[in-house]
Amino acid sequence: MAGARPGLTALLTCQSFFSEGRSTVSPGRLVERAAAAGFSAVGLTDHLSVSGAAELCEAAREHGLRSLIGATVPVAFPAPARASSATEIWPLILLARNRTGYARLCEWITHVRMNDLDALPASLLGTAEPGSLVCLTGGRSGFPTALGERHQISRTAALLRELRSAFRFNLYVQLYHGEAPGEARRLSLLRGLARDLELPVVAAPQVCMASPEDYPLLDALTCARLGTDVSVPHPERPRNACAWVRTPLDWGAKLFFPDALLNAEKLASECALDLSPERLSVPAPRLLPGQTAQSLLETRAFAALPDHYPHRLAEADRRLREELATVRSLEMAGFFLLAAEVTDYCRQHGILAAGRGSAAGSVLCYLLGITLSDPLEHGLLFERFLHTGRAQMPDIDIDIASSRRGQVLAWVEGRFGDQGSGEAMVANRVTYRLPSAVQDLGRALGLPKELRDRLSRALGRDYRHHRPHRAREAELVFDEVLGTAPVRDTLLRLLESMEPRFVRHLAPHSGGVVLSSRPLTFYSPLMRSSGGLRMLMFDKDDIERLGLVKLDLLGLRMLSALERAREEALRLSGEWVNYGALPDDPQVWHLASHRIG
Repeated sequence: MAGARPGLTALLTCQSFFSEGRSTVSPGRLVERAAAAGFSAVGLTDHLSVSGAAELCEAAREHGLRSLIGATVPVAFPAPARASSATEIWPLILLARNRTGYARLCEWITHVRMNDLDALPASLLGTAEPGSLVCLTGGRSGFPTALGERHQISRTAALLRELRSAFRFNLYVQLYHGEAPGEARRLSLLRGLARDLELPVVAAPQVCMASPEDYPLLDALTCARLGTDVSVPHPERPRNACAWVRTPLDWGAKLFFPDALLNAEKLASECALDLSPERLSVPAPRLLPGQTAQSLLETRAFAALPDHYPHRLAEADRRLREELATVRSLEMAGFFLLAAEVTDYCRQHGILAAGRGSAAGSVLCYLLGITLSDPLEHGLLFERFLHTGRAQMPDIDIDIASSRRGQVLAWVEGRFGDQGSGEAMVANRVTYRLPSAVQDLGRALGLPKELRDRLSRALGRDYRHHRPHRAREAELVFDEVLGTAPVRDTLLRLLESMEPRFVRHLAPHSGGVVLSSRPLTFYSPLMRSSGGLRMLMFDKDDIERLGLVKLDLLGLRMLSALERAREEALRLSGEWVNYGALPDDPQVWHLASHRIG
């Protein structure tokens, strides 16, 4: 229709539940709702996190949308003279235009996280490669709005000039609409400020909900994050239910400046980024000049054949050649050599370690010393472990004597962390279960601690592992503890509104170690767990999507016990026990089956 207002085609600045209490929606659901509404692109800008990036990219591919990856980063600027503190901290929204910008963003988040800082020093902004990152000035909590409401226009202009020197033509004044009083006037002031400084504006509403019905949950999660409850006013609490996906025409009507809408589409095109790899990232094994990973793997495997198979050499040789052909076709020789380096180190230092799972079906793994049991003797199939039709990296789980696992991890960090590559633990997504959700949301609703604890205990074995959206199944427990109190129905409604796998926080995986041929910040920011372990921001499924190599190095107390038993046997008899070649004693099986029965 002639004269109709243009719509907003891209949501540039969305947050997901990876922002830890600042959103109610997963990246996948966010993309699903955006696609249904008619948007062509979705940008994820979580608070100091890119944990949802891999999920966003996959969901965007499935729905035919462009994915944009960025983060909301608090930045510390030197405060003006006579200020009460040495620095001012303002949130900026940074979007990666390419992999170089994404890697720089990961480095900056790592700097903040690993050094336990409140914000990124503004001096680092100038280290970004020209044109690799786009900077948006932030929404309601951004300095143009906050300082403008204090009538500190000169300070606002000074900060914008400082940012322009770092980002040149990639700095945009962000226009948003939060349905607050005086919002149209605020938009005009922001646009006027940008015009005076010859800066472009961009329409970028702040989206953190899938629908307006999520508002009570967003408010409760915000209160839980802030350590307050819903009866106490706080400036960071959401003011209304406006921050949901909506439609392109709805946002176009609210953010009615044509140049801002066009710039949103421009950035959606320029910053479209998919993290899917072209090939796997495998750190280089130790090779001699002119040697390839495949040639070293074959040399080592064939050299070990006579000792491991003195009586079945022909059969083992045939099986080995078949396995090596598969490894060659999948270009995974380096992966096997890396796993062998770990078990070599364990063997050289007297640490009992053994690969398990489907890797036990590989003659190659047996010859390399990764596994200890002969797959031919036990009739195990290699195809269960690896075959030419497999697209994912195979799993090699290595059990290590738990008393010395820390020694092995320290060696791995030194081996791969000091040579320009990287090593870190995989993240584990800690998702809400009913007890943790009752604690967080109950606290936000003002429920006393003793009552929250009583409710958590009452959930018992039957319901404590349920996810919050299944809370109605435990309604009798809520009736027993809360009775007819109004908070009962409110709490149940909040729990039911949570997505099934709602992420609460990240923790290190029990054994997954990621190895990379590049610095790990090319793929993910790094952070320290509460126990001091260095970890990525992606879980094991995301790691596979990113094309990274993961080894599971798991501590096993039984192996520590077997280590001590072997040492005692050596002391008493002088005989070294080879656990991979123990005889199959029928009496042991009889005793085991008798005790089980």
